[in-house]
Amino acid sequence: MFMELSFGQYAALGPVAVYNKFCPLFRGLGYGMVIVSSIVMLYYNLIIAWTIYYMAVSFMSIFYQLPWQNCDADWSTINCYSYEEADACEAINGTYYLRQCFNQSYSQSHNITVLAETVLRRPPAEEYFTNQVLGLSSGIEETGQIRLGMAICLLAAWLIVWGDAAVQIFFALSPAWGGLITLSSYNKFTNNCYIDSLIVAASNIATSFFAGLVIFSVIGFLAHELDVSVDRVVDQGAGLAFIVYPEVVTRLPVSPLWSILFFVMLLTLGLDSQFALMETVTTAILDRFPNFRQKKVWVVFTVAVFGYLGGLIFTTNSGMYWLQLMDKYAANWSVLIIAIGECILIAWIYGAEKFCGDIQSMIGKQSKLWVFFWSAMWRVITPSALVFILVFNWIEYKPASYGHYVYPMWADAVGWTLGVLPVVVVVLMAVNQICSGPDDLTIMEKARVLSRPTEEWGQHAASGASAASILALRPEPELSPPMLLLHGRPVLRERGA
Repeated sequence: MFMELSFGQYAALGPVAVYNKFCPLFRGLGYGMVIVSSIVMLYYNLIIAWTIYYMAVSFMSIFYQLPWQNCDADWSTINCYSYEEADACEAINGTYYLRQCFNQSYSQSHNITVLAETVLRRPPAEEYFTNQVLGLSSGIEETGQIRLGMAICLLAAWLIVWGDAAVQIFFALSPAWGGLITLSSYNKFTNNCYIDSLIVAASNIATSFFAGLVIFSVIGFLAHELDVSVDRVVDQGAGLAFIVYPEVVTRLPVSPLWSILFFVMLLTLGLDSQFALMETVTTAILDRFPNFRQKKVWVVFTVAVFGYLGGLIFTTNSGMYWLQLMDKYAANWSVLIIAIGECILIAWIYGAEKFCGDIQSMIGKQSKLWVFFWSAMWRVITPSALVFILVFNWIEYKPASYGHYVYPMWADAVGWTLGVLPVVVVVLMAVNQICSGPDDLTIMEKARVLSRPTEEWGQHAASGASAASILALRPEPELSPPMLLLHGRPVLRERGA
């Protein structure tokens, strides 16, 4: 995270423009980041739409009980387990089985007690989310129809994003997605991005730990109450928070109020991540077409319209299956490969020590130990950890599934296509850069020249920091070698080439 924050702040450019100047050969890395953010942006806003839906229902239930507090006949199945009805049944020495209370004598004569111990039990919050909110179909091949209520909530989510993302910038932790580079490019040159990185990383770890502690303690409680193993409480997936937390608030006094507070919190949490994704995409467009900068509001509006239309598939009866498919493939190993490539470019090709010097021109002189630590981190530790995670993901790979449903082969093919797309773009753009280079250079010479920053790299540093501070941190420059024009831009040619 620190590397990307420093990278974006030093260049004051988004991911597309920054790699075009930093390493023209791998300019596709920036496009790959934008592609990943664009795909994630489509389905991520659906989670905000779910939040808006639950907020609206909670407000409408402020003087009543929440609809998922008990098993409603309109959306619940025979396996819905109401803890209130179960407690009332046990209070009269009865046995609660398939939403009915059987007296003791009937239970013994018909073996109901044994059946009640093995029957599938689902909390009302899960049934409400699956059947009422999602209207989940039997599989991804059964698309069904667009659910009007959810489509309206999705529209509201995009309207909120458009209205705020056009004038504000929020921070989200999204390494290799382009978000960190994009948002840090708006920082002042002398901003201490090192302290920012430490604060955000520590806050993110603490928040994740606290959220995990809460949600898994609740799952354990539900497992105890339903008398099932933990893995049978609820299905894993993006909707986990919309099952576990709603179930919790029903146990609290004035449950609609707690429900409103929780979903307002979830809305603000989701919006800042969506703002970062939106800003990554719009900044890439504005960097590519600078004439649109004066019309940023309309650029964001256009992106929001296309995002809404692209997100309508997630409001259908099979929407949850599409969301899980996108989440599994679109932002998984392709992001890891991009992150590994980023580490190699900055730490090995450009030079970790040189990059640390660039950082010090922004935040001030640091110790040799500081330089050694971050150089080792970016050269060895970080890429090694990323490679380990990537290989582990490939070894542990299983075809996509949701609950007991296993996706058909064509759906996995669609997922792999989305996953490989950002990497393919990087490779194709690198090949195109080499093929369009001067004919008097060999392929290796073209690759070597295109791997170097252009003369435009670092111009923001020269204008943002005093010349004295930069010269104090950098060695005396050598005499300029001969210049070579490549793609209309002057680049350095190796001595003796």
